[in-house]
Amino acid sequence: MDKDTSTVTDSKPHTKLIEMTKGACHGTCPIYSMTVYNDGTATFDGVRFCEKRGAHIAQLSDFELQLIQQKVALLDMDNYPEKIESMIPDFPSTKITCHEEDGSAKSVWWRNGAPDELSEMSITLDKFRQDLNWKVNTSAPLPAGTIKNQILLQLKEGVNASDFAKQYRAYDLTQKKEIVPNKNYWLFEFNTKKISSLEMLNILHNAEKVTHAEFNKELEQRD
Repeated sequence: MDKDTSTVTDSKPHTKLIEMTKGACHGTCPIYSMTVYNDGTATFDGVRFCEKRGAHIAQLSDFELQLIQQKVALLDMDNYPEKIESMIPDFPSTKITCHEEDGSAKSVWWRNGAPDELSEMSITLDKFRQDLNWKVNTSAPLPAGTIKNQILLQLKEGVNASDFAKQYRAYDLTQKKEIVPNKNYWLFEFNTKKISSLEMLNILHNAEKVTHAEFNKELEQRD
């Protein structure tokens, strides 16, 4: 009888392993959330003061995934309080959530004074934010109320909005109107058939002549 030479693929589950959310401080601390999955997928959502804005996705190497899994195994989540009290409000908040195979999860929130292993975990994940090969996740939904073809830009002093738009004519970027007089704060439109909304936001967010970039949003209807 012939020997079966077929190979068996060792597939890893796309289930959450660990999440981290970083909150605001009194300065420009990065505000974002990150999730690492058991198959090595990582997702990132940059909110403010991040080089990358909105939903991004990356793949950990086997070494990086094993490192995180080992660090998670060393965390004694059941013996940590859900909130570590802090008397220093200026520190950015950190929330780490670990997920078990049975679907349960445990979270710990702190500003400072966390056990060393929790602090080291937050440093490791934050290093992933800086070092992984993140790509815009074009399949991720935009925030509720986002007008997908409109971006608000504050340009640096002296930058002409019309001239600035010409640099991105490949995406049909057009200035529509000035939002805040004398602040060089403009509403721009672009063609989502030529570039995705998140890709456009990230390009403009990192443009040398831009001070601030964000999606335009629909006004909420009030009763």
